[in-house]
Amino acid sequence: MSDSVWQGQVALISGAGSDSGIGLAIARRLGRVGVRVLITASSARIQQRAAELQAEGIDARAMAADLTDEAQVKALAEWAHAQFGHIDILVNNAGMAMLGSPEPFADVADMELATWNLSLARNLTSAFLLTRSVLPGMKARGYGRIVHISSTTGTRGSNPGESAYSAAKAAMLGMNMSLALEVGKQGITVNSVAPGWIATGSSTEEERHAGTYTPVGRAGRPEEVAAAVAFLAYAMGGGGLTGSAGSYPLTASFRSVEGIKAGTDVRLAGVKVGIITSLTLNPETFFADATIEMDEGILLPDDSAILISSEGLLGGNFVEVMPGGSSENLAPGQEIEDTQGSVSLISLLMKFVSSSGGSSDAEATP
Repeated sequence: MSDSVWQGQVALISGAGSDSGIGLAIARRLGRVGVRVLITASSARIQQRAAELQAEGIDARAMAADLTDEAQVKALAEWAHAQFGHIDILVNNAGMAMLGSPEPFADVADMELATWNLSLARNLTSAFLLTRSVLPGMKARGYGRIVHISSTTGTRGSNPGESAYSAAKAAMLGMNMSLALEVGKQGITVNSVAPGWIATGSSTEEERHAGTYTPVGRAGRPEEVAAAVAFLAYAMGGGGLTGSAGSYPLTASFRSVEGIKAGTDVRLAGVKVGIITSLTLNPETFFADATIEMDEGILLPDDSAILISSEGLLGGNFVEVMPGGSSENLAPGQEIEDTQGSVSLISLLMKFVSSSGGSSDAEATP
């Protein structure tokens, strides 16, 4: 049932109250591969969804909250962090209808300001508040996956009477792009999935009929949206290689990282003690900034060095840690300042051959 890559991962998924909705499908998809899932919705029925997931062998916990209320979002975030100590994956799925309160549709000319504000609060502000609440923990750990459930409405097309909903979903995409730039260098990826017609329990007859005009002749399924979300949580920013609950992040900046990539081993005395989780070019220094996940039992002195080593002409590169002698250890998120980038063995050999050839010519010259 579980996949070792997902072990230790914790996901917080909003809008999971419906037994036939996208949120529950995402929780089930992630839970079946070993992710511990925290789910939320606006009503107490979310506890039923958690019980259903638990009956399938999924480690699931739930809390009801109104995500348009800043105080309730703060309480939810505190509860979520208290469950397992961290959140690795956030899926902002809440929006549109709330139990007993459908999405309000109205032409702009006839729309009350309260109707406009309600739609934006449900579909945009809720995602902002929840994202803001989990970012500090993700930034401290140097790792996170945020996936917004946007829509083709507002980003690819729209319908009469849906201006508020369209504006909210288009704005979610804009927030997504800006946030991705803000946190990308800190090991956090931010992406959106924009479903079209999806067959859920709340779909109207008109919506189900509209789905027949898609290329596949039917509306999409919640499970198909869940598969896209799982891919983004798994694959983005390192081929699915992520930090785990038993590790902590460090950073380092190299002149060259040729020969290594996300997933490359970090070794100490020949023993693997971590992995490289991300590599990005620093546009100010023109060095390559690396994020490293170290095993939590390996505490490095703060004067330690890190270098890129080779296993030989036919072997690959790896990252080697050289412990220092300081009595102070590096804290999570700190930088290893003493670095040595990769050196091309081919270049060294060419230089050696060139210099050797030059010496012989000089000696043969009368």
